[in-house]
Amino acid sequence: MARAKKVSKGNTTTECHNVLDGMAKVFRVKQSGKVWQFRMYIAEEQKTYRKSLKTSDLDTAKERARKAGTYAN
Repeated sequence: MARAKKVSKGNTTTECHNVLDGMAKVFRVKQSGKVWQFRMYIAEEQKTYRKSLKTSDLDTAKERARKAGTYAN
């Protein structure tokens, strides 16, 4: 029996803002609705750190992103 074709969930960013002087991003994706996400590349580990900020307010998201960015380094 053949497998069903996989369908993309559409994880494209809808809004994106730079924080921490462009070292990290705060963004929204279709799948998460109106919740802001945080993403930062850590060069020493060669990995991307991603975390949900669990808020729909942009100012609160930027504040939480600054705190998350200090923990990631």
